Amino acid sequence: MKLVILDSGDGEIQRNLKQHIAPLVSPERLRVVPDARELTPLLRDPDWRNAVLLLSALDEAQLDVLLEMRDELTDRRLILVLGEATLDVVAKAHRLYPRFIMQNGVRWGELAEVLARMGVFASKAFEGCEQKACRQDSAWAGRNSAP
Repeated sequence: MKLVILDSGDGEIQRNLKQHIAPLVSPERLRVVPDARELTPLLRDPDWRNAVLLLSALDEAQLDVLLEMRDELTDRRLILVLGEATLDVVAKAHRLYPRFIMQNGVRWGELAEVLARMGVFASKAFEGCEQKACRQDSAWAGRNSAP
C-alpha cells in the first residue's frame, strides 16, 4: 500500500515521520507534498488511487481547504493530523470521514500501528522497530517492548 503525506505545517510532521514512520515505508511507495494543490494530481493518478492519505491540518484554515476538496477525498483511506483538537475542529474534521484522527505531536507509535493495519507496511516491520521512541510511544509498548 502506498502512502501520501500532506505536510502543510512547519515541517514538524515530517520530522516525526522521519523518526517513526519513514524507516518502515519503502521510498517508492511514499510521497510527501507540501500543500493541497500538489495533492490533487496524485489523487487523480490511477497508480495512487488506493493510497493511504495522511493529511495535516494544523489550523482551522487548513482544515477548510481540505473540506473544499471533500469530493476528491471521498472513499479514500484518510488519516488526519490536527493542530488543535477542540470540539468544533474535530466535528469539522469528521466531515471528511477519516479512519483515524490524531493531534499533532501525540502518539506517533499509535499512528505506525494504524498504518500497519491499513497495509502501508507489514505489522512485522513495526514489531521489529528498533527506534526507542517508536516502542515507547506505542499502544503495543507494554506487550511488545524489548527487554
